[in-house]
Amino acid sequence: MRAGRAAEAVVLAQAAVAGDPADREAAAIVAEASAILLAGDQRLAMLELTAAMKPTEDAPQFDLADAYLELDRPADAERVLKAVLARRPDHAVAHQSLGQAYLSVAMHDAADYYSRRAVELDPGLAIARQTLASVAEARGDLAGAREHLEHAYRRQSLYPQPARDPELTLLVLVTSGAGNIPLTHLLPRGRYSTFVWYVEFARADEVPPAVDLVLNAMGDADVVPPIPEIVRRFLDACGALLLNPPDRVALTGRHEIAERLAGIEGLVVPAVMRLGAPPERPTDWSRHMLGAGMTLPALVRPAGSHGGRGLVKVFDKAGLVSAAAEIEEAAYVTTFYDFASADGFYRKYRMIFVGGEPMPYHLAISKNWLVHHETSGMEEDSARQAEELAFLADPRRALGERAYAAIEAVGRRLGLDYCGIDFSLLPDGRVLVFEANATMLVHPEPAGGPFAAKNPYVEAILQRFRGLLKARSGKV
Repeated sequence: MRAGRAAEAVVLAQAAVAGDPADREAAAIVAEASAILLAGDQRLAMLELTAAMKPTEDAPQFDLADAYLELDRPADAERVLKAVLARRPDHAVAHQSLGQAYLSVAMHDAADYYSRRAVELDPGLAIARQTLASVAEARGDLAGAREHLEHAYRRQSLYPQPARDPELTLLVLVTSGAGNIPLTHLLPRGRYSTFVWYVEFARADEVPPAVDLVLNAMGDADVVPPIPEIVRRFLDACGALLLNPPDRVALTGRHEIAERLAGIEGLVVPAVMRLGAPPERPTDWSRHMLGAGMTLPALVRPAGSHGGRGLVKVFDKAGLVSAAAEIEEAAYVTTFYDFASADGFYRKYRMIFVGGEPMPYHLAISKNWLVHHETSGMEEDSARQAEELAFLADPRRALGERAYAAIEAVGRRLGLDYCGIDFSLLPDGRVLVFEANATMLVHPEPAGGPFAAKNPYVEAILQRFRGLLKARSGKV
């Protein structure tokens, strides 16, 4: 009970009462712990009770660990999985899942250790290879990351993830690289059965069965590979509706979004140029950019990167040449707008479009122009937290009618079933677009944390998306 493990308390106390019906203390624990379970997440409570009642069976433990990972509770997942390894030290899947848990909190050494042990025990474990690839990428070893992924997907390209009582069965199209839609919370494993298909490795001997829906989760226009003929034939024949069609996603690249959103009143999309892998002379980048009429300062980032990885701000030609010399791949150069508010803070809003309708997700307010919610320092500032909650409660009022109408128009213009937009407001009330695509992450905040009050708005997005899936499948 003190550790917050009410399900285990119920099972242990019930056993005590069964042995001694007069044990009032145990009976009181049963009542108190049961009340705690009934007041919380019912699905999680059932998983916790099942795992507590069957401590030596692996399946309930893995179901519970998966649920904890979905809820961003890696410490609880670690506890459950280490209990499995205490019984079965060579359980490959337990090692694999522990690697996932450690990766989720950026404990890369531990993630690497357990994932390597998993593939030693079972070389065919794709998720362990994915974790090793993520660790390699975080350490800057892009070639090593690619090697791990290719090793996994050349052996198997189609991965079934069954649920015991699924609402729907989906085929999910993904790529082995970065840029897939984060689906952990959009498609919780206990609710949906999925077949995850790594399309660039698709083979004729691995064809999915019939499904209710197909979701293209390849969200970054820079990394969406050509759809192989075998995948095209399956999509044509399966009869299931395709959400987020790849041809529409392909129109959301950073250098194409300005044209895509052209003519929307109250919207500002900075000029963007996509430059190929740096030529022999980095000065060519400067010539191309300035020759196209773009101005400095500018932002330079590798194509396909997210979360600020590799992003630099340059102020002059020398800075542009220096940035070009550091990038080994194609890159985007974007005209920088100073979007600081009158109070000196930079604000980045995110709204998620579900079926074209905008829903507020977060407002990050930072002293730094490179705005990220997790590094903004908002957890220590109640005024900024209150401003974010006001935006979540009434985005139309927070943004103003003109800006909100522009955001609505973006959702209609993109024409995707799921996507999002990051933006700010300029002093004149116009919307400054940072990016608009399908790769947007939505996740709940830890219960009891500084941002837990956001969770009803996060849950509203998740529920809207799940309602969209049911409606599009025809199983209303």
